[in-house]
Amino acid sequence: MSAVHRKYKLSDIAEVLRGVSFGSSEGQDRPLDNYLPVLRAGNIQGQLLFETDLVWVPKTRVSQNQLIRQYDIVMCTSSGSASVVGKCARAEADWRGSFGAFCAGIRPNLSKCDPSYLLHYLRSPAFTNWSSLSAGANIKNIRKSELEDFEIPLPPLEEQCRIAAILDKADAIRRKRQQSIRLTEEFLRSTFLEMFGDPVTNPKGWEQKELGDVMFIDAPMVDPQLDDYQDLLHIGPDRIEKATGRILPALTAREDKLISGKFLFDERHVLYSKIRPLLRKAALPNFKGLCSADMYPIRPNLKFTNREFLWSILLSDAFTDFTQTISSRANIPKINRTELSSYKCIMPPIELQNRYAKMLTNNDLIGKKLTNSAGYIDDLFTGLTHRAFRGEL
Repeated sequence: MSAVHRKYKLSDIAEVLRGVSFGSSEGQDRPLDNYLPVLRAGNIQGQLLFETDLVWVPKTRVSQNQLIRQYDIVMCTSSGSASVVGKCARAEADWRGSFGAFCAGIRPNLSKCDPSYLLHYLRSPAFTNWSSLSAGANIKNIRKSELEDFEIPLPPLEEQCRIAAILDKADAIRRKRQQSIRLTEEFLRSTFLEMFGDPVTNPKGWEQKELGDVMFIDAPMVDPQLDDYQDLLHIGPDRIEKATGRILPALTAREDKLISGKFLFDERHVLYSKIRPLLRKAALPNFKGLCSADMYPIRPNLKFTNREFLWSILLSDAFTDFTQTISSRANIPKINRTELSSYKCIMPPIELQNRYAKMLTNNDLIGKKLTNSAGYIDDLFTGLTHRAFRGEL
């Protein structure tokens, strides 16, 4: 028999904290004296990522109360994508840094609320369905007052701990499958180094060429408002998973209400983000679609290279280091075509690249099988979560 639990406003069981606001000229991409690191929305994954993609701001911008503490939950509260709004993860220890204005912090009152129980509820369909309906036509937002008023069913603390323990164990199984997927990605990186060596030191003495000599980035512009393009999927940098290149679920041009010309791409292209904070985002599409003006659809010159090798080069540490040497010229710095084309990289024989492409394809098939099984486990976990918060565990 289901137990009915009393609902409490989030503000009754936790403190909701605003993110750090700062001017565009104040944010730095590297640590400086008297600066503190700030998390972006992209740092909110299955866990909080404290090592990459940080913004450093003057420490005077960060109040003592905004410093992240153990058990704090950091949530994205503003994004152009409804699927990103409401995404959250928990800090497992104190961290001398904070989170940006597009995020909020949720600090549980430990005398009233178990942190794991609260995190699981904020990741459950009950909350994610609510957050996806947040106001805003183009930018989706959850206001602080709305978040504070959101109601959560709360059993006694002992019962919260029991439910959280069950969900934690189930979640650990999910994470192991995700770890297996990551191992396939690490295998691919090690295979690249074994076959081709370090692109920087070039220990195998491969010929080197500028990217502009082995690829084309002059894809034609199209009008996505035309009927011929309305049902094509639209891909922007936010739809590409960093480092892995997986394309996340996307909307069609019609659903996305595109109003400006975009690039057309197909299975011949590599999609690469030109926005510098979102570099290291590249994908190998297996369908025809439209990509935003923030991306380059790159077509390899098959006489010299294939798209799998080119994709790996664009995701390499060597190329990322190269992009960091390019000076910024705007509030949203981008790498332009001339800069991209000027990068000089190793160019092994095409026969060896094709062997690598086959290995990548086989590895991708394994990864897809693991991903599919992970999806099944996710569905089971979602069902368990539903039961947990209906009082049926």
